[in-house]
Amino acid sequence: MRVAFSQTYDKMTVNLNRKQEDIDRYTNMIATGERMQRSAEYPLGWARAQDFRQGIRELDALAKNVDFASGWNQATEFALTNVMTLVTKAISVGNSSISSDAPLRQAYTQELNYYIQEAVALANSQQGEQYLFGGTSYGTEPFAITVVSGDVTAITYQGGPAYDLDVRTSKGSSETVNIGGQVAFDTAGTDVLQQLLTLKNAVQAGDTATVRTQMAALENSFQNLMRLTALTETRQAGLERKSSMLSSLKLSQQDQLEDVAGADMATAIIQLQQTQTVYEAALRATSTLSDLNLTNFL
Repeated sequence: MRVAFSQTYDKMTVNLNRKQEDIDRYTNMIATGERMQRSAEYPLGWARAQDFRQGIRELDALAKNVDFASGWNQATEFALTNVMTLVTKAISVGNSSISSDAPLRQAYTQELNYYIQEAVALANSQQGEQYLFGGTSYGTEPFAITVVSGDVTAITYQGGPAYDLDVRTSKGSSETVNIGGQVAFDTAGTDVLQQLLTLKNAVQAGDTATVRTQMAALENSFQNLMRLTALTETRQAGLERKSSMLSSLKLSQQDQLEDVAGADMATAIIQLQQTQTVYEAALRATSTLSDLNLTNFL
């Protein structure tokens, strides 16, 4: 059976195109580290790889939620801890003021004014653009303070009702990350900020009985703040465990993805070199064949 010159040339051209496709595939494999460039190359492996990639994306989203919750929780703990410190200092000032004369009481009053303003600033702490203790009105500063000539005269709560800010930290569970202002500072008429203000006014007026009453009330508020601080510490420990677990799960998913979709770089480089050698040889042969014509035989 005679094979026409054109048929031989066409076969060689087809073979060259296939070798070029192989070269492109190995080059992409080396550049991307991916074994598969198209689903048609290995449909089952491609589908498994897509599942692993989706799983990694979900774990990344959960990790971001955990980071957000952790940041919010740490900011809450910082605010509560520092309010506790101010309450301790205010109690000490109140105790010192009981047997003090008017000029010294005025100095104590100024000190308490400073503590009150610091406590209100902490109660208005933010995480990003959100107020930690604003309740449902997380975009509104929860506590407003009135200061006249350096003297604090009023504190009002303007946040929303308490609510649970829940963040999804796993496929089947969420974590509450906030503590509302009404819970943290008990804004039912006897909250810690009002207690500090009443103590300041009593010290300024030399009202010893009220000073003693407010010191006792502040001791109770201190216990409440300490309890809430312990709650934030417990939450933080849980979030750290969640973060560690998500990191381990992601690492496992990445390892499995690498097993399914990762390229064997050493093998890919060898195959690329071999294919390039074959391609170059075939290209020379095809070039030689294309130059043949009847005049070569005359």
